[in-house]
Amino acid sequence: MQRMICVSTVMLAIAALAAPIAVQAEQRVLIARNDPNSPNFFSVEFPPEFGGVTTADIVSTHFAIAVDETGETASILAWYQHVNPLIIGGQSTGDITVALDGDSHGAYNEELSGGNTIEGRFRTEETYAVHFTGDLSQFGIESPFVLPGVSTGFVKYNNDGRSGRVSMNWSGEGSLGGIPFTYICAVNALFETASDSCEGVRNVRASCDENGSLRVVVKMTDASRDGDVLILEVNDGVYGTDPIPVVVRGNRAKLRLQGRTGEQTVTVSSGGGSCGDPVASQCP
Repeated sequence: MQRMICVSTVMLAIAALAAPIAVQAEQRVLIARNDPNSPNFFSVEFPPEFGGVTTADIVSTHFAIAVDETGETASILAWYQHVNPLIIGGQSTGDITVALDGDSHGAYNEELSGGNTIEGRFRTEETYAVHFTGDLSQFGIESPFVLPGVSTGFVKYNNDGRSGRVSMNWSGEGSLGGIPFTYICAVNALFETASDSCEGVRNVRASCDENGSLRVVVKMTDASRDGDVLILEVNDGVYGTDPIPVVVRGNRAKLRLQGRTGEQTVTVSSGGGSCGDPVASQCP
């Protein structure tokens, strides 16, 4: 198996269109993207007679995690990941997409490390859905494949207290067509902390051209501040929510995504929750 992506089921993903990321006021929301200069991989181990260990590089990972120092809780709010195809019994999974399927919950504790750097550790439990484009029917496998897992890792803040690094593994076990396996997904990511409120958000516009290029512009009022970080939750109704950080510059925050198809729903949110109703744009 070489490329793997975790995705929520179609019905849950469609329901998520009307359900933006929900957080509690005391939580900090970290918006993260995989660090291309650090290891990011997905490794699966089957019994030796079914191929043993196979590993694939992760192409991209976007996720949002809420951490609460006071309540000592953590939860993954959104997960959107692409991995290279994996080979199972000589068959390719094809392209894979991984997304959060349902709720996440867990524990978090924070402390000062050397040089007064804040560092936190978390452990959460969640379920992921794996969508794949290959034909694995000979193993009795259909897409999406639901995969339970446990995520463990640490958060290390930079000196600014708002950005830093998340290093984590999510792992578990399962069975494919009666073949048992264990897996581990190793992710190293860079994060920014979402702004606490939606103050300054005036409106959001989304448009898509004939080439599938989605352009999103968030217009801000004079109450906004350069450097504020908002979350753009982009949902195509199939694979779930793709959480993307955008930084306010000059009373605007902008995003452009390539290769989009179908209706795209965009919700702007902050660390305090949704900043308004979602907007939609139709891509080819």
